[in-house]
Amino acid sequence: MTTAVLTWMMAASAKTRRRWLGAIFLACAAILLICGLTVLGGHLRGLALAAYWVVCLLFAVLAMVLALADFRAIGREARQEQQTLLQNAFGEFENKTSQKPGRPQGRTDG
Repeated sequence: MTTAVLTWMMAASAKTRRRWLGAIFLACAAILLICGLTVLGGHLRGLALAAYWVVCLLFAVLAMVLALADFRAIGREARQEQQTLLQNAFGEFENKTSQKPGRPQGRTDG
C-alpha cells in the first residue's frame, strides 16, 4: 500500500501533492485537537502534554505553510494566464488591423 501511495504522489502534479498534503496535515491537526480535548485530556500530564500539543501545533503550521505556498502558486498561475490571454488578444488585434483591405501599407501622407 505504501508503494502505491508513493507512486501516485510522484506521478501527481505539484498542485495535487500540495493540496493533498495540506489536507492530510490539517486532518491530523484536527484529529489531535479533538482527541486532546476529549479522550486524552485527563491522561496527559507534564512533558507528555506539552509534546502532544507541540505536535498538534506542528501539523497546523505545516498545513498553513502549504496553504500559503498554494496561494502563491495560484497567483503565479493567474498572472501567467493573464499575460497569455493579453498576448493572444493583442496578437489577434494586430493581425486584423494589418490585414484590413484598402489601407495603405508603409508610408502615410500627412
